[in-house]
Amino acid sequence: MSARDIEETGDRRDPAEGIGVRATASAAAAAHTRSAARASAAAAATAAATAALVPWTVHLAATLPGRFKAHHWNTAWVGFDVALIAVLAVTAWAMWLRPRVLPAAAVVAATLLAADAWFDVVTSWGTSDQAVTIATAVFAELPLAAFLLWLRARSTRVGPARTSTRSRPLAASRGPRNRRRLSCSSSTSSASCAAAPEREGS
Repeated sequence: MSARDIEETGDRRDPAEGIGVRATASAAAAAHTRSAARASAAAAATAAATAALVPWTVHLAATLPGRFKAHHWNTAWVGFDVALIAVLAVTAWAMWLRPRVLPAAAVVAATLLAADAWFDVVTSWGTSDQAVTIATAVFAELPLAAFLLWLRARSTRVGPARTSTRSRPLAASRGPRNRRRLSCSSSTSSASCAAAPEREGS
């Protein structure tokens, strides 16, 4: 077959194939546009909430009393500790069995630990429990929170590398000789496979 025949054959490709490729590309572009729009809307909403919290925080700082008799004090703290226990249990479970869940669980657990340390220290300041809460925060809660954040950062760095290595095709990870053997093993023509070693040797 001459070069001209090859060109003519290539020009006579099925038009439906080109239409399918263009439709797939258009769908992918539309999905990317929708995803970008959702991300922009979420970023705008987060920025608006951040801006709204600034004057509210200033208002609280100016109006809240330094001492207040709280209702359901025990329920509030017991509920918080139950939530912290549950999140730490999920984090430990993710370390052993579900590495993909670990980054999110570690961030939530670290946040709750930091919040627990903050409120314990601030609410006990100037009381007989001050030394205990400071020691608990410095030597237990904050180090554990820092460890969980480090674990989260490490898991996000290592995870994609492991995934890309595992998902690499077998034929692409080996040389041309192995790829030829794989194609011959799936071929229905034994004559072409038998001729492959001869071509390799030549």
